[in-house]
Amino acid sequence: MKKLAIICMVVSAPSWGFSVTNVALSSSASMSPESLRAAFLCIHSHEAPWDDPNPPYYGGLQMDAEFERMYGPEFVRSWGHANNWPAEVQLVVGYRAYFSGRGFHPWPNTARACGLI
Repeated sequence: MKKLAIICMVVSAPSWGFSVTNVALSSSASMSPESLRAAFLCIHSHEAPWDDPNPPYYGGLQMDAEFERMYGPEFVRSWGHANNWPAEVQLVVGYRAYFSGRGFHPWPNTARACGLI
């Protein structure tokens, strides 16, 4: 396995009062950064729009409030639920869950549809 590092630059709209933030994730993985992104975009394609506000799951990766707080607490503090986050931020939170050891299992049906599990 090779060492994989993903660095995402989050740029917020000036009207929101946020600045550029570097979010770095690294872990041993067998997927390239491009493959990992494609995998999460496939999951998203079977889930919901990036701005889906319908509880109990929010955003394009259908995160519940506990998942949001676990893997993206700074984004919850800044923007509330995932439906208010830019798509790239939602992907960063998905990567965090993946690298935490959960893999694609938080999305069992869509990950299976994408051939990931």
